[in-house]
Amino acid sequence: MTRRGMTLLEVLLAAVLLALLLGALVPWVRLAGASAMARGDRAAWEAGARSLLRQIGQWVDAGDFVESAKLGARVARLDDGTIRLRTRTNLGSCRGPVEITIRHDAEAGIVRAEFRQDGALREERVLLHGVRSWDAKIETANRLLSIGIEGDGALLARGFRW
Repeated sequence: MTRRGMTLLEVLLAAVLLALLLGALVPWVRLAGASAMARGDRAAWEAGARSLLRQIGQWVDAGDFVESAKLGARVARLDDGTIRLRTRTNLGSCRGPVEITIRHDAEAGIVRAEFRQDGALREERVLLHGVRSWDAKIETANRLLSIGIEGDGALLARGFRW
């Protein structure tokens, strides 16, 4: 007599093997998904940081600076890494001389810009989130502004001449 089908023992053994295989695959699939999400977050942060550096470059490259007797330079770096630019260019709602202050808020992990006109704050913007560290250096003899930004496992740096 020929047997057709499987015995209960064979079915149970196949079910146990399938459960073990799925149990091993689920953590691997979760890990792969989390890794892909982290890469996407890092790429998004890098794109935002590049955009910020490009924007600062546009402000510096405008070449329409006002010499400031108080700051002693067209571009100034304060002791805490804050950058201050003074320009005659109209920016947003500000018309005429504008002072742009770019600073890193370490507690909030952001880089923000303040736009002042005649000493009064006209506008404030958050330029980038997720910033762990920020460094700005100025070499006045070479007229060079260097900025380094670190966040989300990435480090970006750029230099600007004025």
